[in-house]
Amino acid sequence: MDGAVGRVLRPGELAAYRGAPLIVFVGISTAGSSVHRVHPAWAPLLGPGTELRGLDLPETVRPDELRRVVSDLCANPAIHGAVVTSHKLRIFGACHELLDASDPLAGLTHEFNCLDVSGEPRAYARDPLSLATILDPGGSLGTENVVCVGAGGAATALLLAVCLDVGASLEQSRPVLRPSRRQLTVVGRTASSLAALRTVCERLGLAEDAVPLVLTSGADEVAAIVAGAPAGSLIVNATGLGKTSVASPLPDATAFPERAVAWDFKLPRAADVPAAGGRGGAAVRGRVGVLRCRVVGRIGRHRGHPVHERAAAGCHQGLGRVRTAY
Repeated sequence: MDGAVGRVLRPGELAAYRGAPLIVFVGISTAGSSVHRVHPAWAPLLGPGTELRGLDLPETVRPDELRRVVSDLCANPAIHGAVVTSHKLRIFGACHELLDASDPLAGLTHEFNCLDVSGEPRAYARDPLSLATILDPGGSLGTENVVCVGAGGAATALLLAVCLDVGASLEQSRPVLRPSRRQLTVVGRTASSLAALRTVCERLGLAEDAVPLVLTSGADEVAAIVAGAPAGSLIVNATGLGKTSVASPLPDATAFPERAVAWDFKLPRAADVPAAGGRGGAAVRGRVGVLRCRVVGRIGRHRGHPVHERAAAGCHQGLGRVRTAY
């Protein structure tokens, strides 16, 4: 299916939708998302017989508009659930009283990224679990140092994935800290976003200095932090820049640490990925591996049942591959 035709519903169409069991993909500009291509392959494991449609809501969406959307999702038996991308924090703030929000990860992050409305409406925060799967010590990202550029919802999920034993936390319904963990530094542009992350750190029971939260005033300061990271660091772009246009939080010719891995949480076009001497975003100097993927596998629950381990493994394999640029 080309273009936006058939891929995106308007908010007013949710209540009237009739058709195959529907999963709604909530974001800002969803027609071009790769999820439309990968959902047919994942559906047999994650939601047999389901179709997926996008739902575009502006960044300025009001709380009452979000409550209407969630109410319509819950009231239509043809809609089985929703995956939330750009509005996780907003939907939690506006709609948590409309949903069963007993998920411990949602309580820690104060965000929802997955709604199950096939029965009693439930909401989950499964981004930390997806990230923890990728960051597993046995995986390809064995680095001990992580620099996250961006301090919003994606950084919050990364914070939990790095600092928590996510599986144990879910089983015990309380934060269970990793006995040993990577060193995470989060770089943000606003004091309010870093203050929100500090609150999450407190909910996790982390020491005040466990995760450095660094306020910067411009791209040059961010570039200096990236350049000064230890060799082999994982450098994450969690700003959201580049979702709807070619953009980067780093200036051209930013120097990356030796043997660093650059990970962009959005799914960039090939020309937008930083590479040695590349274009479209930062031109990377040094030996850098570029992880071209986005966490679109919401590894967690569908219709109230845990996703089987082989589904999680299948999502992990589909997220992308490391491309070295030496």
